[in-house]
Amino acid sequence: MTTTKIISVAPAILSEGFNDAGLYAITMKLHKRTVTVTEPKFGVGGRQSQYARQVIALDIANENEKNELILNYSSAAAVSSGDVPTAEQFREMADADIKFWIAQARRVASQLFDWMDKYEALTKDQQKAETKKKGTKRGK
Repeated sequence: MTTTKIISVAPAILSEGFNDAGLYAITMKLHKRTVTVTEPKFGVGGRQSQYARQVIALDIANENEKNELILNYSSAAAVSSGDVPTAEQFREMADADIKFWIAQARRVASQLFDWMDKYEALTKDQQKAETKKKGTKRGK
């Protein structure tokens, strides 16, 4: 199955602040959708599982793509309300919209994205080790 990316109008924050329940929320425009991400009051594991099952049901041969989609989409969708895209629609969204949505979801629910910080730190460490290894080989 081929995926066609939707060309996007620049994503934008429509409003930001505390809602009536005292939770921090960001409402944004993603292409033609209005989505609100709200800090979780309680655990969102059940909602994450619900969205992860949507991804698992998709026909995606590349396991890395599927795993990344599960982690990114299910976490962002779990703290979102409004016109939340399905997993299939998420795959078709423009990269700018995806990055914007995930960035806003990370702002209000950073605990769901701790894995990203750990992954980025690990990648930097691996790159430093490779650079150091190459430098040592040149010096011989």
